[in-house]
Amino acid sequence: MSKLLLVIFAFFLCFVWPETIVAEENIPKDLLASFGIAANFENQGDFAGALKGYESALLISEMYTNTRELKSSNPFIGSLYMKLAYACQQLGRFDEGFNYTIKAESHLLTYGNSTKFSMAHIYNERGLIKSAMNHCDEAIAIFEKALKYANCQDNDKIIGAIAYINLGAVFLEKNLLMDSEKNFSAAESQLRFFNDGYSNERLSAYIGLGRVHLLQGKFKEAFHDFEIALNISGKLIAIENKIETGKLSYKLVNQRSNICISLAKLCHKLDIKDAEYQWYVKALGTMLIHRRAFAEEIMEVIRQLVKIDLSKNKYGRAVLLYQFGLWCDVGKSEAGLMLQHEMHEIFQRFGVMMSVHF
Repeated sequence: MSKLLLVIFAFFLCFVWPETIVAEENIPKDLLASFGIAANFENQGDFAGALKGYESALLISEMYTNTRELKSSNPFIGSLYMKLAYACQQLGRFDEGFNYTIKAESHLLTYGNSTKFSMAHIYNERGLIKSAMNHCDEAIAIFEKALKYANCQDNDKIIGAIAYINLGAVFLEKNLLMDSEKNFSAAESQLRFFNDGYSNERLSAYIGLGRVHLLQGKFKEAFHDFEIALNISGKLIAIENKIETGKLSYKLVNQRSNICISLAKLCHKLDIKDAEYQWYVKALGTMLIHRRAFAEEIMEVIRQLVKIDLSKNKYGRAVLLYQFGLWCDVGKSEAGLMLQHEMHEIFQRFGVMMSVHF
C-alpha cells in the first residue's frame, strides 16, 4: 500500500470517535477545568498532552468519587474512560486503550445506559484500536457489534453511521472495494438529512466513497464524491470559525487536507500535472495550520511536489521546497529523511553540495 494511502487511511482511524458532550452540572470545577485543558490539546492534535490531561482528570475524579461532588454513577466517569481510550489509541498505546474501554463498559453495565456514551461507542473505539493494530478481521467483527448495538439498542443514527464508516475503512484497507463502497454508501444514506446534510460523519463517508471510486477507476464518480466533500468541509469550517476564536481544529484540518490529497491523486491518474500540483499545495497549506501534528504528512506532500517539479525540470522550485521542508520537519520524520536522501542524489547529479542537513 502506498504511503499516501496509509496517510489517508489514518484519517479514518483518528476521526470516527464522536465528540463526548459533558454536562457541567454535578461535576467539580477543578475536574471540569482539567478535562477542558485535555480536550483543548486533543482539539489541536496534541494527543500526548491530551492523555496527560485526561489522566490528571481521572486522578481528580477518584478523589471526589462517592462524595457529594461526584457520585460513582455519574456518566462523566465513563466518558472520561472513553477519552483516555481514544488518546491511547492515537499514541499507539493499544493495550492501555483497550483496558479503558473495558472500564467504560463496566461502568455502563453497573450504572445503566448513558446519554453521553453507549455500548455502540465502546465497540466502535475497540474496533478502532484493533484497526490500528492491523487486526482487520477482529476489527470488522467488533464494528458489526457496534452497528448492532446502534441499530437495535441505542437507535442512534450517528453512531450507527460511524460504525458503517469504520467498516468501510477496514474493508478499504483489505482492498475489498465493493464491501467498502457498500458501507460508506450506507453511512451517507443514513446521514443525508441529518443537520441539513452537513456533518463530520457524512464528510467522512464521501471521502471514503471517493477513495473507493478512485481505486476502482471510476474517476467521474470519485471527482463527484470529493466535490461534495469539499462543499461539506467548507460549510463545517465556516460554522467552526463562527464559534471558535482560535485556529481550526485538528479534525477539520485532517479532513480538508485528505480531500486535497485525494484530488491530487485523482489528477495524477488523469495526468493533469498542473491541477495535481495545485491540490498538493492546498493540502500543504491546510496542514501547516497544525504543523507539528502533521509533520510526517507535510513532508510526504512536499516529496510529491518535489517529484512533480523535477519531472518538469523546475529544479529551482524543487530546491526551495526542500529548504522549506527543512523548516517544517522539526521532528526528523521518515518522509523527511527520504526527501533528504532524494535531494542529495539530485544535488550530486548537478555537482552541488548540500549545506544544510535534517
